[in-house]
Amino acid sequence: AKIHAPVMTHNKSLTESRVREQFGVTIVGVKRANTDFQHATPETSVQPADLLIVSGPTRKIELFASGTKAKK
Repeated sequence: AKIHAPVMTHNKSLTESRVREQFGVTIVGVKRANTDFQHATPETSVQPADLLIVSGPTRKIELFASGTKAKK
Protein backbone atom coordinates (compact mmCIF):
# COMPACT_ATOMS: atom_id res chain seq x y z
CA ALA A 1 0.00 0.00 0.00
CA LYS A 2 1.11 3.59 -0.62
CA ILE A 3 0.21 5.95 2.24
CA HIS A 4 1.18 9.37 3.54
CA ALA A 5 3.54 9.19 6.51
CA PRO A 6 1.51 9.12 9.75
CA VAL A 7 2.46 11.81 12.30
CA MET A 8 3.99 9.31 14.73
CA THR A 9 6.69 8.51 12.13
CA HIS A 10 7.68 12.10 11.30
CA ASN A 11 11.34 12.98 11.82
CA LYS A 12 12.17 9.53 13.21
CA SER A 13 14.12 6.61 11.85
CA LEU A 14 12.19 3.41 11.20
CA THR A 15 13.96 1.89 14.21
CA GLU A 16 12.85 4.77 16.45
CA SER A 17 9.23 4.68 15.29
CA ARG A 18 8.96 0.90 15.95
CA VAL A 19 6.30 0.51 13.27
CA ARG A 20 6.67 -3.26 12.91
CA GLU A 21 6.48 -3.86 16.67
CA GLN A 22 3.54 -1.51 17.25
CA PHE A 23 1.46 -2.10 14.12
CA GLY A 24 2.62 -5.38 12.56
CA VAL A 25 3.42 -3.79 9.19
CA THR A 26 6.68 -3.25 7.32
CA ILE A 27 7.74 -0.05 5.58
CA VAL A 28 9.33 -1.28 2.37
CA GLY A 29 10.18 2.04 0.77
CA VAL A 30 9.96 5.80 0.94
CA LYS A 31 9.13 8.30 -1.81
CA ARG A 32 10.08 11.92 -1.27
CA ALA A 33 9.01 14.83 -3.46
CA ASN A 34 11.21 15.20 -6.54
CA THR A 35 13.18 12.01 -5.78
CA ASP A 36 13.06 8.39 -6.83
CA PHE A 37 11.61 5.64 -4.68
CA GLN A 38 14.15 4.54 -2.04
CA HIS A 39 14.33 1.12 -0.39
CA ALA A 40 13.72 1.54 3.36
CA THR A 41 16.37 0.53 5.91
CA PRO A 42 16.20 0.66 9.72
CA GLU A 43 18.10 3.97 9.53
CA THR A 44 15.68 5.56 7.05
CA SER A 45 14.32 8.81 8.48
CA VAL A 46 10.70 9.58 7.66
CA GLN A 47 9.79 13.17 6.80
CA PRO A 48 6.27 14.66 7.07
CA ALA A 49 5.69 14.88 3.30
CA ASP A 50 6.95 11.36 2.52
CA LEU A 51 4.87 8.67 0.88
CA LEU A 52 5.49 5.25 2.41
CA ILE A 53 5.25 1.90 0.70
CA VAL A 54 3.87 -0.45 3.37
CA SER A 55 3.47 -4.23 3.41
CA GLY A 56 1.22 -6.22 5.71
CA PRO A 57 -2.38 -7.25 6.35
CA THR A 58 -4.88 -4.71 5.01
CA ARG A 59 -6.49 -4.01 8.40
CA LYS A 60 -3.12 -3.42 10.06
CA ILE A 61 -2.07 -1.05 7.27
CA GLU A 62 -5.34 0.86 7.72
CA LEU A 63 -4.74 1.15 11.47
CA PHE A 64 -1.15 2.30 10.88
CA ALA A 65 -2.27 4.88 8.32
CA SER A 66 -4.79 6.27 10.80
CA GLY A 67 -2.29 6.22 13.67
CA THR A 68 -4.49 3.84 15.67
CA LYS A 69 -2.82 0.90 17.40
CA ALA A 70 -4.49 -2.49 17.09
CA LYS A 71 -6.05 -4.00 20.17
CA LYS A 72 -4.32 -7.20 21.20
